[in-house]
Amino acid sequence: MVLTLTGGATFDNTAYRLEQWQGGAGTGDLTYATLTTAAPSGATSIEFVMSESTGFAPQALADVIIFVLSGNTTAGQATNYALPQIPGVDISLQLQVFDAGNASKGTAQMLLFQSSLAPLAPVPTLAFYGMLMLAAGLAWVARRQLRS
Repeated sequence: MVLTLTGGATFDNTAYRLEQWQGGAGTGDLTYATLTTAAPSGATSIEFVMSESTGFAPQALADVIIFVLSGNTTAGQATNYALPQIPGVDISLQLQVFDAGNASKGTAQMLLFQSSLAPLAPVPTLAFYGMLMLAAGLAWVARRQLRS
């Protein structure tokens, strides 16, 4: 699974984890995915390899696994992004899912910041605690998987 920022933004944490989300909150379970990007800070894309027990096999849509992106090796941490100093740029997060053979299984995109404006003074990062849910993208990919 690859997460990519658009509009010139980059990831600004040195570590990331995906935490399972259930019932409106993170569960603390960080065993579903492993970050494979060696140096995520400054990267426009980060990649996770899902564990075999993640459960992306066909299942009821109600059982689709939802994740929260955490900006550290522990659950529920802020995620930081370095934003470009260009006014009016939209910043989106794109999700791409691949199978074990590297065949694309789906793509989804979510707008994070619309028409971002350059700060008056240099501000290298924007802290973002409200956990980043990828529910819409993962649910879309899961529905597509169930149909194929």
